Amino acid sequence: MTDPAASVWLTYQQAAERLGLRSPNAAAARARRGKWAKRIRNTDNAAEILVPGELLATGQKRPAESRQPPAPSEPTPTLADAVRAAVGPLEAALEREQAATERERLDRKVLQAQADALRVELAAIQIERAEAHGAATTERAKREAAEARAADLQRQVEALDARRRRRWWQF
Repeated sequence: MTDPAASVWLTYQQAAERLGLRSPNAAAARARRGKWAKRIRNTDNAAEILVPGELLATGQKRPAESRQPPAPSEPTPTLADAVRAAVGPLEAALEREQAATERERLDRKVLQAQADALRVELAAIQIERAEAHGAATTERAKREAAEARAADLQRQVEALDARRRRRWWQF
């Protein structure tokens, strides 16, 4: 624990200068992290924090001049450049996907045309089969009729033959 007698009440600006911090906001953040006591002056309503004396005694002062960021060796990308860089691969993937979709659509169209042609061919073959079946049925009916007629004629011939063989008195 720090000695309260060695601690000093300072405004955020003063604390930032004495501790070598960049801004009063940095001093406020340091005070919150360190859980330093805080008060409001009655005279001018300025906020003060109790800075531990050991921090002030150790000479942690940094140069008062503000730090300048190092000059960038490359120009920093803008938001638009970053968006273009992020969107570029997505656009390429989208184009590949669209090309693949177009190829699939064309393949589907070709396959549909082939299927339609096969259906037409199948229908024609089925019609030919039905016609051939009808013709075969007609021919079978004609053959059966001819066979029946031939059998009838055969019976008539046999009957005539049988009459001729009979003797004259058997008639």
